Amino acid sequence: MRGIFFVSAPFSLVYFGVVLFLVYFDLVAELIGMHDPFSPIENVVYTMLFSSWRRASTDDAASHQKTD
Repeated sequence: MRGIFFVSAPFSLVYFGVVLFLVYFDLVAELIGMHDPFSPIENVVYTMLFSSWRRASTDDAASHQKTD
């Protein structure tokens, strides 16, 4: 089976395009004041994954403070 190429362009051109996109995205994000575009997604994922652990650790800390 022959190799499959997803993009039929030279590597340097693809690299240049990716860098241009990232610079453009960063520039637009700074101009409109968006500092972390993934913040809403990060907050939801963090809450789903770590809320029970955080709740348990705060409950443990509260129970230790009540006994002191």
